[in-house]
Amino acid sequence: MSTTKDSKTARVQPNLNDVQWEEVVETSDGEKQTSQLNEISDYKVICDLSLLGPALDSCEYCGCRLRLSKCKGMKLCGLGCEIHIPCENGDCLRTNVIPLSKRHKHKKFGPKVWDLNTKAAAG
Repeated sequence: MSTTKDSKTARVQPNLNDVQWEEVVETSDGEKQTSQLNEISDYKVICDLSLLGPALDSCEYCGCRLRLSKCKGMKLCGLGCEIHIPCENGDCLRTNVIPLSKRHKHKKFGPKVWDLNTKAAAG
């Protein structure tokens, strides 16, 4: 990370142009980890439009419309992925996590499994 020096206060300030978006994730044992999101323009992914369209209609927290052009990045999960879009409402500003394909429960407990990954593994 590069830094710039402020001549008035003589302290080092970070150059935020070099920073990538990071997300803090809590693991199942309560530990917090940082995961980086991938640039959406760097990948081609399979997208289920029947999921994406309704998800962009409204923020899950305040109900305002979301814009795909404001996407912060995406998290790849095998063949499936989820995109992270912030709400533009000044009172909300929360990040919505939108899956681009369907998921299902594999066992009674635990995270959902991406249908695309299951179908690819089954052949």
